Amino acid sequence: MFNYFPVAAIIKDTIYCSHSGFPEGLSIEAINTFKKPISPSENKSIAEILWSQPNIYKEDYKCNSNLNQSLLYRSLSFSSESLTKFLNENKLSMLIRSKDYCLNGFEKCFNNKVLTLFSSTNYCSSISNDAAIIYVKRNHEIQPKMLTYDDTINTWNTKKETLSIYPCSPRKFEKK
Repeated sequence: MFNYFPVAAIIKDTIYCSHSGFPEGLSIEAINTFKKPISPSENKSIAEILWSQPNIYKEDYKCNSNLNQSLLYRSLSFSSESLTKFLNENKLSMLIRSKDYCLNGFEKCFNNKVLTLFSSTNYCSSISNDAAIIYVKRNHEIQPKMLTYDDTINTWNTKKETLSIYPCSPRKFEKK
């Protein structure tokens, strides 16, 4: 079913939103021509939209790649320069993405051209993080809304069998 969903959206003609990144060298018009169903395993551009991340993050994934197909795409990344080129060529101002965990619910990078949102508190019942959503005002100003962690509510399945198949994403670290 997911192979039929839109892979990205544009808010107010200026903000590009995706699960994670953008396809380097392609325009929004080119993205709109992708035929559905579509899969990241069959199309590198789709893999970049769904899995690439800012190259300032280094992630250490130590689980069985046979159990988690997303591990195949963890090496995809983008630079500040390639993001600026993509945004300029498509007359966009920023990227909003959601793939990576954020301790405070959201993070900005690349001179505020990237906003990463994380909308789940206490990720996998182990991180005690806050979450955030955003409100885009009419004047295109972006206002994060915080969702604070509450240790009395658990929305995560913490069964060992489930976590061994779908492990938590690890914390990310800035490259030095």
